[in-house]
Amino acid sequence: MLKSAIDRNKFETLIELNALINSEHSDGKELLKTIIESATRLMKADASSLLLVNPENNKLYFEIALGTKGPEMQRFSLNMGEGIAGWVAANNRSLIVNDVESDTRFFSDISKKINFPTKSILAVPMREKERCVGVIEIINKFDGGSFTEEDLEWLEIFATQAAIAIQNSRSLQKVQEEVTLLQDEIQTDKGYHTFIGESKAIQEKLDIALRAAKLKSDRYETEANLGTLYIHAGDLKRGLTHIKRAIEINPEAHFGREVYQQRLVEYVLEKRAGGPLEFPMDTSTRGSGADGFAAYILKTSFSWINDISGKGYQ
Repeated sequence: MLKSAIDRNKFETLIELNALINSEHSDGKELLKTIIESATRLMKADASSLLLVNPENNKLYFEIALGTKGPEMQRFSLNMGEGIAGWVAANNRSLIVNDVESDTRFFSDISKKINFPTKSILAVPMREKERCVGVIEIINKFDGGSFTEEDLEWLEIFATQAAIAIQNSRSLQKVQEEVTLLQDEIQTDKGYHTFIGESKAIQEKLDIALRAAKLKSDRYETEANLGTLYIHAGDLKRGLTHIKRAIEINPEAHFGREVYQQRLVEYVLEKRAGGPLEFPMDTSTRGSGADGFAAYILKTSFSWINDISGKGYQ
């Protein structure tokens, strides 16, 4: 996670993007473009691209390309493992290359064909259930400077948002196809009375299904990411609100990671109410004076023991 102080401009942009993802944004490609434009602007770079993996032929295609040569870039594709983006996709790992000419993974053919000098590249994978579905590349800092580890961490966050947007778009498309099929079957009287298709109540249900796909698909990742970012920024109460929402959506995700995170934040808030926190925190679990996080977890997780025995946890 980000080790330095949170960049307020980047953080506010991320909040705006999350709001867009969770809105009734019907144009998935336009939303992806907004995400990439924001990332490019905040990284202060000359150009950027978003490539998607085609699982049928294992090639990467330029879905979005920004910059002076953007339209020309979209004519090309890469094989898995080819170039920086191909390497990132094949290895499912992020990469910073601040001197492409000295890196054997750099594929210079495209740069030469479109007459665009590439000096540095920051590339991260977009993941769907840990599987790489695409790559985001940021190319050339404005001032000729180098990309940093902090740049990479922020771009990974933006890549997560892009992956969610792609999933939402695909989920919406699937729902739309299913609704269209159902409407066709109703109209052609395939096992349904035609009166059902004309029912206002049924049409309202179909509309609700479409809106639900837009609003709720992958809300878990969005809420979990927001919660973590707010907590890192020091706004524990707001972060806790988002973490609880994530748990409501999927309490078993990541082996209960958000549940543990909720407990830790609640513990810190409880301790902070009693005065300044001292680090490292007490880790003891037994004895009348045990008030560390481990003891807190035991007490809150197994409070039923107190109810049965009538005694405090010792």
